Amino acid sequence: MPKNNNTGIHPNKAVWYATACLLLVAMGIFLYRVDDSHLVSFLLLAGGLTAIHVLPFGRWTVLDTCVGMITLYDLVSCLYADCPLPAIRVSLYSLYALVAYFTFRRLSAWQPAERIVRSGSDVLMGIAVVLAILSFFVFRSSVLGVGFEDTYHFRFLFRPLGYITNVWSEILLLILGWTCLSRRRYAMVLVILTFTAIFLSFSRGVYIASGIFLIGSMAVMHKADKFRVLFSALAALALVTVCCPKEFRTTLAMNSTVSQQQSTESRIQGTEAAWTVFKERPLEGYGNGNYMYALDTVTGQDSTKPFTSMAPNTLARLLVEKGIAGTSLYALLFLAVARALWQRRKQRESRIIGCTLLALLAKDMSQSAWEEVPFLMLMVYLLLAYLQREEEEEPERIPFSASGYAIAGLALATVLVWNIPSMLRATDPTGTYLERKEYRKAWMRHPEDVQLRYLYASRTLVKENPAEADSILRKLATDFPRNSLYLRAYAERCYIRDDKGTACRMMAEAIRYTPRLLDDERMRYWKQTDSIFHASVVRKALEDKPVNGASALDYARYGYVAHWAGDTITANASLREAVKILPNLTTPYLLLGEYDKYKLLMYGAFHADLEHAPLPEYPPVNEDYLLEKQVDVKVRNWYRSR
Repeated sequence: MPKNNNTGIHPNKAVWYATACLLLVAMGIFLYRVDDSHLVSFLLLAGGLTAIHVLPFGRWTVLDTCVGMITLYDLVSCLYADCPLPAIRVSLYSLYALVAYFTFRRLSAWQPAERIVRSGSDVLMGIAVVLAILSFFVFRSSVLGVGFEDTYHFRFLFRPLGYITNVWSEILLLILGWTCLSRRRYAMVLVILTFTAIFLSFSRGVYIASGIFLIGSMAVMHKADKFRVLFSALAALALVTVCCPKEFRTTLAMNSTVSQQQSTESRIQGTEAAWTVFKERPLEGYGNGNYMYALDTVTGQDSTKPFTSMAPNTLARLLVEKGIAGTSLYALLFLAVARALWQRRKQRESRIIGCTLLALLAKDMSQSAWEEVPFLMLMVYLLLAYLQREEEEEPERIPFSASGYAIAGLALATVLVWNIPSMLRATDPTGTYLERKEYRKAWMRHPEDVQLRYLYASRTLVKENPAEADSILRKLATDFPRNSLYLRAYAERCYIRDDKGTACRMMAEAIRYTPRLLDDERMRYWKQTDSIFHASVVRKALEDKPVNGASALDYARYGYVAHWAGDTITANASLREAVKILPNLTTPYLLLGEYDKYKLLMYGAFHADLEHAPLPEYPPVNEDYLLEKQVDVKVRNWYRSR
């Protein structure tokens, strides 16, 4: 890189070292999920970048410009997003990653500062990988100790550093590429450990992605790197095959188990739903962080399926949230990265980064964790910065420029806005309305949110205009016939109007999808005051018997109803069939009297004394229980800033 003859102030080298340490702190905070709700680390890192001086606009590469445009688009997304608070969160981390990107662009040019970041990050990531491997064997011991045959179906209990398996496996891919960049002697140990952790995740997506990484390594990496990667992968593979042969075979089968088939089917259905929603707003999308909000009426109103904010693949998320305009920026970024890789194709680091990014892209096309996990975004940006590094003998003299003012100003403004709750509430006061029980105002703010429509009808309108409330509840129950919350509410209204036939049918349907409603306060009331109606509801709920080919959840729900009704023979047969198909179901083990398995699934695999732990007590079943189960998680994601 040519020297800049400008006579700008030469920053003290201690400032460069301090900035490198600040970048390490940011990496540690993101990786270990340390609470930094006030964004102190962000402000300090932005200050460090200001001190060492960001590259002026005139010296930005095409890749720099693409990264900057994506962050700018993320900021603009806050202005039109249906739910602005999730968009603000995403733009905040996008800006954070941009600051880290330009910080590392400067630091990686000077070897002493880069060495601090590289060595320090190896320690951070090495500790994380070792902890994950050790905790896996504790998890495995707990699962096998209660009588299960293997751990494959119980991976949801294994959450290293708090990450779910699919997200953690993608983080491991990033760590793999990052450690492969190191030339130090201990690097091979880290690579072996990382491959081991990857294979122990038993994630189909990461198995495919790591295979792509290996193929790419053998095709383009230098000879020494080929040997290191291949030897590390084979060593890890041998260890995992010996320790967990059944789980390994199940993962390689790809689509042999019911859970694998359900996962594949849900991804296909999610992609189709995303395409349907995208066509309604193709240009600009619905705004960052609004993927599940946009798809809620299509995929989020089934009481038998859990809520998730993760998209089935990155392309679906980009099109729904950012539209064609935002997706085009990522297409430009892809081309810019390809161009940079080609220009530096003879460099060892470029080949490793290329293989890493290709593997990450493959993994993210099986389930999108991008923008859901700040550490992923941060590390991808750091890889892109490292791709463009040019070594210097000493820190280059760069005068303070407009780009420095712009990035520093944006960072400061973001931190100020984030730390003034009234400003966040002003962007979308829905959360405040809900806290004050002003349901009409909340619904008027987001009329497309059917949960808010339900709250308005059931909590406010039913007192002011019962006929209109009944009309809204009837439409909700009709439009979303697998939502127990709406079915239960409409059944209650029908009973009050003396339409017991409709009330019985609606309540029986609600029970089929959420069997715990058998112990609902309304059902208990009917049992005391109208035992004939109560008995008819139970009989109706038992009519829909599972047939051959029914899902494990169908058997489990029917078994629960039969058990509650006193038909233990039918109940046990149905519950046994459920856990045979899907061994990770929870409640069947309680009803079958297998309490150790039940407690494992309820308390988790890392409970200190699982054997002597008391059986968990269920909370009382009422409307509040259903609201917490089906609505609260969405409210937290969409209308609350933290």
